[in-house]
Amino acid sequence: PDPAVVGAALQAAGSLPDPGLMRQLVSLMADKDWGRTAERSLKRLGAVALPVLTEASQLDRGPADRGPAELDRRLATQVASILGAIGTPESQTALTRLAAVPDRQVRSAALHALRGAPLNPADAPLIREWIGEELTLAQRLLHGTQREPFADFVAALDYELDVLIQRLFDLLGRLYDPETVGSVRSGVEHASRERRANALEMLENLITRSVYQAMQALLDEHPRAEKVRLLDAAVGPYRGTESLRAFVIEQGETLFSDWTISVAFRHWVPSGGASRLLLPYLNHRALLVRDSAAEALRALAANQPADFEHLHAEFPTLHASLMSHAEAARDRIPDYERVLVLQNTSLFAQTPAAVLGSVTPIMKEVTYAEGQTIFNKGELGTCMYVIHSGEVLILDGDHVLTRFGKGDFFGELALLDAEARSATAQAGTDLRLF
Repeated sequence: PDPAVVGAALQAAGSLPDPGLMRQLVSLMADKDWGRTAERSLKRLGAVALPVLTEASQLDRGPADRGPAELDRRLATQVASILGAIGTPESQTALTRLAAVPDRQVRSAALHALRGAPLNPADAPLIREWIGEELTLAQRLLHGTQREPFADFVAALDYELDVLIQRLFDLLGRLYDPETVGSVRSGVEHASRERRANALEMLENLITRSVYQAMQALLDEHPRAEKVRLLDAAVGPYRGTESLRAFVIEQGETLFSDWTISVAFRHWVPSGGASRLLLPYLNHRALLVRDSAAEALRALAANQPADFEHLHAEFPTLHASLMSHAEAARDRIPDYERVLVLQNTSLFAQTPAAVLGSVTPIMKEVTYAEGQTIFNKGELGTCMYVIHSGEVLILDGDHVLTRFGKGDFFGELALLDAEARSATAQAGTDLRLF
């Protein structure tokens, strides 16, 4: 059908409380063209959509009966947004159940949707338990970063700690006055040291002493060793013995971003039966993770041949999997390298690698021969470009305005407005672009 007809039908479905139609709307939320329209229609349906949303996110089954692998993470975060918009006591109960799922991304989405909603006193012990879990995880990450020799892995874990701190603020905002917690959250992100100290003092008068000491350890600008000491004093002695890289791979995306998992694989040296942890990742949904798992498997074959052969004897398809992956990746720049390219541009230099890792799936690789036109002055722009290799000429007629090379970007104004291109871009050499 005509796209306008499809859009009109989806919008109309937002006023038709039919369970079959609502299930179709839920199934369309993953569609890149119609997902947002379907989501808006479900929000308009409101409380009547709650049973279908509960069924879709598997909240009709308890967390104990549902493993993280069974959870559609994207669907669960979309459902959280819709439940937050519905805003009834029943939808808030469903959001609390969604936050109980052992997946930090889903928990973050559910807690975000609950901001400002009144707390059911019966949920307070559960939220305190989650705060304890987050602080235990923070302790493990801090101890790990202190011993970790690889700077890129430390940076990835620091990003995870920053995300963890935001989850802690969301949890504290459920237990205590949300306006005060929001002010503290803004204050600790301020450039002024005095402003950050004042924000922390507001926390001291609000939350329990042990949690305040833990937050102080995480938020103050102490050296890493001092942060570890203060957090241990607040949480208790650290008893972890497992390699942090192995822990990241074992927990996977229930706790960590694709980038952190990818970096862990690149520095992981498995021992004994731990190499089995690789196997599920060879078919991971994200190319970034899949590539790194395949690299780890190749490293295992080269450096620990006995372990690899033992694993291969147990799983005879390993050689075929490696060859298939190598064939598929032959003419493609790996997502890991794409992140490094983005990091080396001035536009993205301050963006965490984990965030850039989520951008790589929408990067399209294109090539141009010397002299080819990339776009003409006056054309409407729909994308920006980052140069992987080669040189680009920016022209006004025959006049060369400027030249761009490896790591430069151009055409970015097209992402900010719908104006026509202000100049022509031409390949000065053979080019490979994102």
